[in-house]
Amino acid sequence: VMVGEMDGLGFRLPWILRRTVGVMMTNHVLKKRRMPTVPTLPSMKPEPQTHDSEEVINACVAAVRRTESFAGSLADYPFVDGLTHDQWRQFMWIHAAHHLGYLIPNCEGS
Repeated sequence: VMVGEMDGLGFRLPWILRRTVGVMMTNHVLKKRRMPTVPTLPSMKPEPQTHDSEEVINACVAAVRRTESFAGSLADYPFVDGLTHDQWRQFMWIHAAHHLGYLIPNCEGS
């Protein structure tokens, strides 16, 4: 998800959604420091056999390091307009924690 958002996901929500739902959701996540309880696509949940994969772990570490110094354009960010790089990074860390939560047995990404 982080890499896709730095390289471009290939779509943008309509402006009305970016300026309403996108702003409300982003502000909520940044304030509460957690993702809302919404279903996660099965494709976004890690496969059990990849938990200890050195290749997967190294790719995740590389994505986090790249995110730390990302200074590229957020003008085409697909979900909300006007994010600062700091807000974007904070959102990415919270979002990553949500997905990494699936690695904890019996956890639903919280």
